[in-house]
Amino acid sequence: MSSAIQLLIRDHSALKAGFSKVKSAKNMGQRIKALENLTNRITVHSSVETNLFHPALQKINPNLALIAEASHKRLQKEIDELKKIAPIDPSFATKFDGLEIQVQKHAETFEKGIFPVLSKELNGQDLEKMGEIYSKLHSITSTRPDMVSDGKSGYLSTLRRDDDALRCRSS
Repeated sequence: MSSAIQLLIRDHSALKAGFSKVKSAKNMGQRIKALENLTNRITVHSSVETNLFHPALQKINPNLALIAEASHKRLQKEIDELKKIAPIDPSFATKFDGLEIQVQKHAETFEKGIFPVLSKELNGQDLEKMGEIYSKLHSITSTRPDMVSDGKSGYLSTLRRDDDALRCRSS
């Protein structure tokens, strides 16, 4: 079994690899499909990460929670702006590169700044339980992106409210 942090680090790597898939697409149809898969995966990743980690992070270190929230908002803003541009538009490449840079910054922020704090403050059992929940949520939302929410309604927030494993026991 993997801890939630290990799963998120793997997911960050998969997100980074998704950019290569878009760039190496052989035709426009493949490129559009790869782009849709990538942006959906980033959205799912951000939503699950937000719903799983932000409540604990808020209790442990509110300043880091703000940094995490800002990172996710930047990612979503980049995706929203990219979706407004056709892949054949000359400005698409610049916007796409901007999203790639934001994903790289996001991964670095979490892996070097946030995850070490969570690893120190949460016990291994909590991280394992969060890993189980992460896997379930990722599986569900990957096949049903319509279930991704803003954390205030929907499946993810219900699970967050109802599951004791998501409550920080670091006190």
